[in-house]
Parts: sequence; C-alpha cells; structure tokens
Amino acid sequence: MASRTPGLYVPLDVNYARDPRIRLAGPNAELLYIRGLAYAKQSGTDGAIPRYDLPIVSVGLKGVKTAVAMLVHHGLWEEFPEGWLIRSWQKWNLTQQQ
Repeated sequence: MASRTPGLYVPLDVNYARDPRIRLAGPNAELLYIRGLAYAKQSGTDGAIPRYDLPIVSVGLKGVKTAVAMLVHHGLWEEFPEGWLIRSWQKWNLTQQQ
C-alpha cells in the first residue's frame, strides 16, 4: 500500500522527456526547466521566474543565457519584462489564489 510522503511537490509528467520541445531545447535547458518548476512551486510564483532569481535557479549551470533562449524559442518559457513564465504552469498546478 502506498503512503503519502510529507513535503511540497511539483507535478512532472512521466512523459515529459518525450516532448519534442524539451528534446530540441537540449539537456541544459531541460535541467533549467525542471529547476524552474521546483523554484516556482517552492516560491509560490504561479510559474514565474523573476530575472533577479535566475542565478539561484541556474546555480552551477553553464550556458544559462543559451538555455533560457532555447526554452523561450521552443515555447516552454514565455518572456515578460520581469523575467519568464512557465507556459504550462496552470495546466498542472493551482494558482496561489485558487
């Protein structure tokens, strides 16, 4: 019988790696995307990643500017003046207001 594990979790579809957008964006962008999901859930930003926190989300990664550009190019993140929005966030997560 399964038991519940305490903690805060972000949904990740087990088929995410088959998404052509993820594959085309590349491995660095894939890791940044997953870290972005965790960041947004933990921070309660409704899928937003502020520019000022990108260094926290991307700590230790190389080619961050390229990874961000690939996420935007392939429609996984949407750029806005203050940062980026994970485009499918509300498909899989409740908003803070909900």
